[in-house]
Amino acid sequence: MQPSKLVILLSFCGFGLLTAAQTTRNSENYVEQINFQQLSSAKLAIIQTTNLTLEKNKAKQTAKPVEILFAAKKMELSSVTPFLSFSCGWNEIADAANNSQLYIRFSADGSKWKEWTEVKQDEHYEKTKYSRVSSIIYADAVERYYQLKVISNKEKKGNVIEYLFLNFFSPGKKIENEPADITLTPDQPTPSGTTITCNCALPSFANRAGWGCPQAPWNPSTTNVTHLIVHHSAGANTSSDFSATVLSIWNSHTGTNGYSDIGYNWLIDPNGVIYEGRYKSSTENSTGAHFCGTNGGTMGVCMLGTYTTETATAAAKNALVRLLSWKVCERNIDPSATLFHSSSNLTINTISGHRQGCATECPGTLLYADLPAIRSAVQSYCENGCTLTPVIEVDGLESFNVSPNPSTGSAWLRIKLNAVKTVQYKIIGADGKTHYSSALQKWSGLQIHELTAVNDLPKGVYMLQLQIGHQSVSQQFIKQ
Repeated sequence: MQPSKLVILLSFCGFGLLTAAQTTRNSENYVEQINFQQLSSAKLAIIQTTNLTLEKNKAKQTAKPVEILFAAKKMELSSVTPFLSFSCGWNEIADAANNSQLYIRFSADGSKWKEWTEVKQDEHYEKTKYSRVSSIIYADAVERYYQLKVISNKEKKGNVIEYLFLNFFSPGKKIENEPADITLTPDQPTPSGTTITCNCALPSFANRAGWGCPQAPWNPSTTNVTHLIVHHSAGANTSSDFSATVLSIWNSHTGTNGYSDIGYNWLIDPNGVIYEGRYKSSTENSTGAHFCGTNGGTMGVCMLGTYTTETATAAAKNALVRLLSWKVCERNIDPSATLFHSSSNLTINTISGHRQGCATECPGTLLYADLPAIRSAVQSYCENGCTLTPVIEVDGLESFNVSPNPSTGSAWLRIKLNAVKTVQYKIIGADGKTHYSSALQKWSGLQIHELTAVNDLPKGVYMLQLQIGHQSVSQQFIKQ
């Protein structure tokens, strides 16, 4: 018996978990389901096995692990763009924690293969429909062939992996002629009448339509937010399309993990663009799925990328500070405090890393080390009138801004440096597309430059990103 397969167009179906809604991308899924209890008759699907003799899903040879190499296959997707994402879930006999290891490799033609990639368990998963789920693996759009290798019975107790679900996903191209509200929304001040000690605005963000979420409106539970939890996605630090990356995370969370929605309330890409995650996170305190199964009282923010040996960009950290400051003001939270978190029964920082709730490397060693500075920056930002000047320092930069903001035509960049620096600036849209990139220039002192490219931009919210040496910082501006 061959593994069952199913092609799903997200504009029509969402794995049976979600009500369909109009999407801004032509996304597509290809899934496979493998029942290892029936592998003895799956001769066409397997090209090699080692130490495998199944009897009611028990390997008769218990002294050695079992290795199963599946035949190469071509995924049945009509198109793949801008990249392919892969995640999987599996069940183990007796729910054994370290009994199986999976590997996958990809090929553009089914002949020349890339190296095997280990399918690692997702460090964020909680209460999923499978006992184990993987982190996301990304492949190039041209790599339409894949091959799977499974090593099981690693505990040498005769148990072989029970069931495996494979989820291949193409985020798809953006559909043209969408309404303007799929782009970033402008800053939203905290509602009047709220008793707070500061009034920092909700920063500009890409709404769910902006990153192509196909999910229809639903009613998530809400919570009284007392703690703000910082994550990293443990994925790539670069992408041709970060909104597609966000959609891939949504697909993995809903399709593989079985969540009702993307687990994070908010996500931030390295360009400093903020994305609304779980539905209604911008208007209500939606309860997410991100903090070790103890999500009550939390708001989860995911920094896209891996920050174990690489630092987050200044643009991303600035966006994080602005976002956390908004919630600090709204909920009257002391960003420098430690506070009892009733859901986890732990006393932790009000701005904490994921690892403070359970055993995980998240949010990465270097980003976790940045949290004390981020807490201080949030406190300073709130106490100093929520200014738009950079809150994460860039060496040599005293100040910069874009004016007028909003702009109906051209705008001006004003930058002040206290040393000679190599500077480049870019204008980046909500989808991560670079609309303009300047040449590298040597600047010092006060510089004022006209941003003539703004004249040609459609209405929306953009990021002006400054690259100063090896550091970067961004500011949002609105074109009306």
